[in-house]
Amino acid sequence: MTVYTLETLPQYWATTQNNLGLALKEQALIAPKEKKEDLFNQAVTAFKLALEVRTREHLPYDWEQTKNNLEETYKAMEEWKKAE
Repeated sequence: MTVYTLETLPQYWATTQNNLGLALKEQALIAPKEKKEDLFNQAVTAFKLALEVRTREHLPYDWEQTKNNLEETYKAMEEWKKAE
């Protein structure tokens, strides 16, 4: 098993954080009501961590992808809160 760390392989680490955010968002969408907010918040955190490496200047495509994932997660959170 390969371990990606921020210090040794930052781009791979950021990709892993982005993928983690996607997985957490999907879990939040199907989770019981009492777990949704925590899962959404964990997804947001993962995307924000990825954006520390995936900057607009250095990795514009990856930055845009992660930024869109973060925005979609915020939208899903907002829709969920409105539906409550």
